[in-house]
Amino acid sequence: MKITTWNVRGLSAPDKKCLVKSAIQRISGDIIMLQETKLNEEKASFFKSFSRMWDGDFQEVNGFVGGLAVLWNPNKVLVCLISKQENWMQCKVRVLQEDLVFSLFNVYGLTKIEEKKRVWKEISEQIRMVDSEKVIVAGDFNAILNNEEKTGGLRMNARVMEDFRDFVSDNNLFDVIPKSRNFTWTNRRVNFSRIS
Repeated sequence: MKITTWNVRGLSAPDKKCLVKSAIQRISGDIIMLQETKLNEEKASFFKSFSRMWDGDFQEVNGFVGGLAVLWNPNKVLVCLISKQENWMQCKVRVLQEDLVFSLFNVYGLTKIEEKKRVWKEISEQIRMVDSEKVIVAGDFNAILNNEEKTGGLRMNARVMEDFRDFVSDNNLFDVIPKSRNFTWTNRRVNFSRIS
C-alpha cells in the first residue's frame, strides 16, 4: 500500500495543472492526497482529466485558501467518502488484494492557532466514531511535533507544537517516518526528484 500526500499550492494556473498531472501519472501507488488545490466546483473538471487509472473526490476551496482531493487506483483500492469539512476529508478504504480496511483522513491545517485547534477537535470527534482501529491521518498539518522536524525559517510556536502533540497522543496516532527523505518538498524548484 503506497499513499502519496502533496501540498500542490494551487491548481488554477495551466502550467501548474500540467506539472501536477504529469507527476501524478508517473506515481506508482494506490492513493494520492492533494492539499491546497484552491479549486472551486467550476474548476473541478480538472480531476476528470488525470488519467483512466485514477478515480477521485475533492473538497472545494472556501475563499482563497485550502481545497483537498483524494485520488485512488480503482484496480487496487475501493474508496468511499465518509465526510468532508473545510479542512479535511474522511474516506473508508478497502485494499482489494489484502484483508485491510481503514479510515483515511486528508488534512490541510490552517495557520492560525485557534483554527488548528478546531480542525484537531473535528478530526478527533470523527476518529472516535470510526468502527475500526485502523486510522491514517495525513496531509499538510502546518504543524510539527518538535523543532527537529523543521529546517530553516522561524521556530514553530510552542503552543502549536503542544496542541499537535496532544492531538496525536489523544488519538493514539504515531508518526510515520518517510521512506526516502525527512522533507519531501522544497520551494522554488520545478521537478519531481523530491516527490516520494
